[in-house]
Amino acid sequence: MQQTITHRPFEINSSLKKPELWIGIIVLAIGLSIFQDYVYSRVQNTGFYLSESLLYNSIWGFLFPLALLQIRLFKRLHFKRRFEKLGASIALGGAFTLLHIIMFSAFFVTVSYFVFSPTHHFSHIFNAALSNQFYVLVLFYVFIPLIASTVKNSNQNGQLPNEISEKINVKIGLKTIALRTEIIEFISTEKPYSKINLGGKEYLDNRTLRDLESTLNSKLFVRVHRSAIINKNFVNELKSRQNGDYDCVLKSGKTVRFSRHYRANWQDLLQ
Repeated sequence: MQQTITHRPFEINSSLKKPELWIGIIVLAIGLSIFQDYVYSRVQNTGFYLSESLLYNSIWGFLFPLALLQIRLFKRLHFKRRFEKLGASIALGGAFTLLHIIMFSAFFVTVSYFVFSPTHHFSHIFNAALSNQFYVLVLFYVFIPLIASTVKNSNQNGQLPNEISEKINVKIGLKTIALRTEIIEFISTEKPYSKINLGGKEYLDNRTLRDLESTLNSKLFVRVHRSAIINKNFVNELKSRQNGDYDCVLKSGKTVRFSRHYRANWQDLLQ
């Protein structure tokens, strides 16, 4: 039996990405850099070319996509000690800095091939960016995943107890019923919905697993797969797949896949 739950959030989820804010910051940074080049040319009595200044300062336009990629990659890594986290941040920071400079240099040379004559050489642009922007970029890429991780942990630790839902309201037709979260066995993804399983019944909800996870008691419910959240109290047996993944057999007899990518969440169930 499946029922569809209609959910209308009352506030914007603070974890949502805001690319327009990043784009605004990057445009402002590029504008200020161009203005700095103009002032420098006036003070030093040198030539100022808007097209070249704009193209060179487009280096800051690569920050947002690469930082977002780095943060997502960093989230997939699991650390047992703080120095491991710091070491990974430094290693990724250096790698993404070099990747940033390489991508920018390739972009600069490609554009200059069609716009300027004579064209610029890759090695010249690469060396210039390495000399002028390396330290700024490496500091940014080293600290941005640590900052993002700290903000995420602060949001989780700062959640008030009364924000944890003991019931989930389900709207069925003209009626609304309240489901006690403690009797929910597991929640899985059935795109574009999330499927709540309890007592042999299934309810479809248009909230994402991330939305539901943020309202559930983390001591009871754990994310075990990108498409599943389970109630620890309903776990009956774990069967290894010999590759780091596990199959979880619930007390109802249903099976849920445990992914090794979320092992930090369910490691205690193996003990």
